[in-house]
Amino acid sequence: MLIGALGSFMNTVGSAALSAASAVAEDAAALVETHPTAALIGAGVLAYEAYNNNPAHLGNLIDTLI
Repeated sequence: MLIGALGSFMNTVGSAALSAASAVAEDAAALVETHPTAALIGAGVLAYEAYNNNPAHLGNLIDTLI
């Protein structure tokens, strides 16, 4: 009985997490569809940050421009 309750809980949590991930993916797809240039620039910034492998300075460029 405890194992059944645990399985049901895991199923509920997993379903909620999957639904949330799906919603995030749909929002990202909508953003790319409506603003493809901004999405391309964002992807380029993320690729640059990943290539430099220094996440501590993420966003510093934006902070220094203001």
